[in-house]
This record gives sequence, structure tokens and C-alpha cells, in this order.
Amino acid sequence: MKRILFVSPLDRLAVPNTREQNIAAECRAMGHRTLSLTLAQNTSRAPWAVLRDSITCRASSDEGGTVLRIDPPFNPCTGLRSNLKVQPGVPAATPAAGEDRQAQSRALGSRPAGRRLRRALVSLIAPLGILRDVSVIPVFLVHALQRGRFDLCIAYGPWAACVGWALRACGRVGVVVYDDQDYEPAILGSALRRRWAATLERSMMRRADLVVSVGHRLAALRRSQTHLKVEVIPNGVQGSFAAQVRAAAPRTDADTDAAQTLTLVYVGNVVAWSGLDALLTAARQVRAAGQALRVLIIGDGLPAYVESLQAQARVLGLEDVVRFVGRVPNHRIAEWLAQADVGLAHFRPDPYRRYAFPLKVVEYMAAGLAVIGTCDTETEDILERHGCGIAVAFDSGEIASAILRLGRDLPFRRECQARALQAAAGYHWEALASQQLALVERLESSRRRRTGSMT
Repeated sequence: MKRILFVSPLDRLAVPNTREQNIAAECRAMGHRTLSLTLAQNTSRAPWAVLRDSITCRASSDEGGTVLRIDPPFNPCTGLRSNLKVQPGVPAATPAAGEDRQAQSRALGSRPAGRRLRRALVSLIAPLGILRDVSVIPVFLVHALQRGRFDLCIAYGPWAACVGWALRACGRVGVVVYDDQDYEPAILGSALRRRWAATLERSMMRRADLVVSVGHRLAALRRSQTHLKVEVIPNGVQGSFAAQVRAAAPRTDADTDAAQTLTLVYVGNVVAWSGLDALLTAARQVRAAGQALRVLIIGDGLPAYVESLQAQARVLGLEDVVRFVGRVPNHRIAEWLAQADVGLAHFRPDPYRRYAFPLKVVEYMAAGLAVIGTCDTETEDILERHGCGIAVAFDSGEIASAILRLGRDLPFRRECQARALQAAAGYHWEALASQQLALVERLESSRRRRTGSMT
């Protein structure tokens, strides 16, 4: 039995169903003892809360002491600057766009004085993000040192890996695994922070005992950057997920009219990179072509972008087509996917999303959905590998064409759905966690052999 430390930048309360959360749960199911240190994600945009979250340092224990949520200094709510901008999706000249700006103004402060104060705070605090990057390391390290020795540290991203590296140097960790779940520099808005993150990524990978990437594209990038051997362990889904979907709405083999309502579902963050504004434009085109349509958007995100999408739906006359469900508990995702025919995994093709392995893709597959993704991404590679969907350019016309094909070509859609369900069996979290621990065991065995040969 191992004692395993997980260090993650993702807050389980704000971002449920993370890679770290699932791997940690499987490790506990195998009998290992785990502790997860996660970075708290603050959500309040009130000026006093932004100031408080920027100058205080707090920690709270959760889930029976297996999770420690740490809120370091310089950690105000995410998306402050983005919410001061009109997000893509609504033409500026339309009356609804004006309504959207009013709604955005309400989200950012109901009075002009409040908005000015918020803008002043954002201008002061936003450039200090690099200070949070630096403060995370000692704050996490202090909490980890108070909790004894660990056999293994699985660190997600460069700042987490710094904590694992320091613990190993102190003799508090035996093995450090750099779990490369995202291309971190692309997330950051500041050029200075991007350069700092890219440098730190390469440095920490070279100092880790083992590097694991979530996808083949990201692994290839890391090999070219570091000349290291990088293993690939993808994201997964709970083994019982497909059964949960079937229990929520059992599917039948009865013939279905291809012209009936086609239900699309998106699960995840509702932010600008999700490209949901392009989807809404595509939905109007699909409807004009005579295909009955329903769109379910499951999740939340930046208020300004959510408001712009709601206004766009009104402008396009899609109020009866698009349903903004909001965030739902993770255990209820299956019942929403059970209502759908097609899962949406398209997004703006920036570097962050090009290298991503969206967890939603394997959940769609396990739910037996055909999937629409974006070309030149890890998602396209997954869809081509398993023949379970269509990847198109990020363009509303291309997205509309993919939707129409899946709506009208029922045999093709059923083939994609069947292949998705079959392929999902290879992405169960239990097997993926076992693969990662097997790599660690192989490394430890090699060390023992070398130590034995030297004595």
C-alpha cells in the first residue's frame, strides 16, 4: 500500500470530475492512502471579495480529510478581465446585443461607480497573476511538509511539480510523476507568464522521475521540447457510466425517422474557447435546412459570455431550440447525455484546446453518442482512431453540415454511436490508474535493482 500525494491546480468544487479526482479515487479503491492538495478557485466578483482573496491565505479540509483546498495570496476569482469585455457571439448593432451589454453591466456592478471601482481593481490585480504562480509553491509546500512522508507525488502542471520536486529534495517523497494534463502556457493571458510557464514546464519535466501526457499530440510536443521518454495515459470515464446512461433512458433498436428532432448536447465550461457562439449560428442554418433540432448546454462559465449566448439565441430565434441547463451535479450527467444523439466537442482551435484531451469526449462515447469535433486537434485524432464522429473546421457552416449529415444519415449516425460505445471500454479510469501505478512500480523496481547491484 502506498501513500500518494496529488497536487493539482484544479478546484474540485469549481471543476468537478477532474483527472486528478478520478485517479485519486481509483487509487483509494485499490487500498492506497491519498491526500490531494488543490488550488481553490474563488468565484465572487464583488470588489471587497476580490480584495480579500488577493491578500489572504486560507486552507480547508474536505472529503474526509483526503482533500485540502488551498487559497494562496493573489488569488482573486478567475475571468475578471474577460468579464469586462463583450464576448463573441452577438452582433454589436442588434438591440439584443444592447440588452446583453446591460446584463453584462449588471453582472459587473449595478451602478457606474461600482463598475469603475471593479475596473480599477482588475487593472491593479490582473498583472499580479505571476505573483500567485510563485506564491502557490511555498504555500502548498508548507502544507505538504506538515503531513509526513509520501511514497509518490503525482503533480499536475509545472507549479505542482515544483512542490513535488522540493518534497523529494527534502526526503519527503520517493517518486515524482509529472502528469501533463494541459498545455499550460496557452491558458495564460500575459506574455511574461506564458514564457515563465513554458520554461518551468520543461525544467520540471526534466527533474521528474516520470512524465505522463494525456494525449499523443501533447506527448509528441513534450518529447521534442525535452528529449525525454513521455508515456501517454489518456483521460477516462467511470466503468459504470454506460450503464448509468442506459438506466436513465434505455435505447431501442426501433426504426427512427431521420427527420425527427436531433438532440445535441454540450457538457463543460461555457467560455469563449468553447465556440458555442459558432454553434448557435450553425443551429439557425440547420433549422433553416429543415432539420428539427434541440440543443442542451450543460455547464456554466464566464457570466459575460453566458449572457452573450443567451442574447444571441434570442436574436436568432432559437429560444425554443436551445436550453441553457447550467451546472448539474456530476452524478446527473448521465441522465442528460441519455437524452442526446450527438455530443459537441468543437472549440476555437487555439493551442490550449489543440493539445487537450477533453474528458467530455470519452463521456459522450460511453453514452453511445456520435461526436462532432474540430480539425487538427487531439479530439480529431480520437474520432478518427475510433470512427465515432466527424471533425470539421471551426466554422459555423462546417459545423452545420456535420449536424445535418448526422441528422439525415441515420445508418451513419448509428454506426458512429455503436463504435463510440465499443471504444469507450478502453478508457476506464480503473485501468488507466493501474497503468500509471504500474509505470511507477517499474521505475521503483529498476531503482532497487541498481541499488542491489551497487552493494
